[in-house]
Amino acid sequence: MLKARAFASYELDLFGRVASSVNAARAEGEAAEDLYRSVQLALQADVAQAYFALRTLDSERDLLNATIKLREDALSLLKKRYDAGETTDLDPARAEAELGTARADLAGIERRRANQEHALAVLTGVPPAAFSLPARPFDAAPIAVPAGCRPSCWSAAPTSPRRNARWPRPTRASAWPRRRSSRASR
Repeated sequence: MLKARAFASYELDLFGRVASSVNAARAEGEAAEDLYRSVQLALQADVAQAYFALRTLDSERDLLNATIKLREDALSLLKKRYDAGETTDLDPARAEAELGTARADLAGIERRRANQEHALAVLTGVPPAAFSLPARPFDAAPIAVPAGCRPSCWSAAPTSPRRNARWPRPTRASAWPRRRSSRASR
């Protein structure tokens, strides 16, 4: 002989405790997802900031290299003038000091670039020893503004929200002038 037993239970949710706990669990899941997206966005912003800082340091390095080249040319010119007796020894000494300062600044830029490159490697999850970005100066093309265009005319551009608020778009009836018929002009 077989006997089967079954038990079932049900809890009445008179005060909404079960529904509230379900809503709370759902809200916690959404909060965790929002936190994940917030951290991901912050990481992306840090990577972008580190990348542009690296490119800015590359631009500064190019500028310092050009400055060092000019200082070396100026120093050789001043040494020739000193040898010819046209100047005192103060001018070549000052040029050597300026050249040394530029070279020291270049060493500082190189050190800052290496630190920035390592920071970018850490942010992207790559070991710094395996990460390398070739030097490429930040090249920002200037924005072309038409000659004679003042900032006041920029705000009156057709795509400007302020212009659209001041002058609403004309309706079809007011936008097109009515054509007089030949009979009405007689």
